Amino acid sequence: MRSDQGIRIVDEIVRRDAAFCQGLLHSLGIKNDTAEVLLSRQGLEELCDMSHLKCLEALWINNNKLKSIRGLDSNVQIKDLYASSNLIDTLQGSLRHLKYVRILSLNKNKLADLDKVLAAISHLTSLEELDLSANPVANELFYRERIIYTFPNLLVLDRHMVTPTERESARVHFEGKVSTNLSFMRTKSLWKNPPRQKIASLSILAKEMYREIEQRKTRQHGDHASPGQAAPAEPRPATMHGDQAA
Repeated sequence: MRSDQGIRIVDEIVRRDAAFCQGLLHSLGIKNDTAEVLLSRQGLEELCDMSHLKCLEALWINNNKLKSIRGLDSNVQIKDLYASSNLIDTLQGSLRHLKYVRILSLNKNKLADLDKVLAAISHLTSLEELDLSANPVANELFYRERIIYTFPNLLVLDRHMVTPTERESARVHFEGKVSTNLSFMRTKSLWKNPPRQKIASLSILAKEMYREIEQRKTRQHGDHASPGQAAPAEPRPATMHGDQAA
């Protein structure tokens, strides 16, 4: 509070909570059958209950001070949700009720755990565009591959098209001979009974080894031959004949 030339001025910090959000909707003349609502750059710290907006399909709440997304539990018809540039650090809240979201923009927030993020949004099977860029979560190992693999209908991730090569690479990474556990990122084999590999042709060294073994067997067989048997093809040293003659 301060006084200036007899005029009393009160400095008041307005908390932009759910009540402020409700008043904002009223002042903007938002009707119950409105399909698109723009609440960007309003300094909102909380969202109000919007269950009365039965036709709401697109909502812009970007560039505010939101820490979570709440108040939309009944707005199951929402398809486009723009919540970038906030302070969102959790996706617990209304998202679990929104099953038909096609576009979800969450870039420039504080989301930091990919396992929790995927657990919160994996039910969005219609998701076509997702933006999680400029979040700590985007720096996690196999971030892009995991998201592409989780959402088979995803067309755009972090404002970059998902290419067929990326999708195939993600599929091979998580379904191939050696994959990575999605929860703990530990490598594990997905084949209980790995296919048998065909034995390649013997190398020259292997052939020589087997030939030497056969020759040794032949020599040993000749050493123990009975008197009536033929002598081995390989001749004995001359000194041994001299010994026998003596």
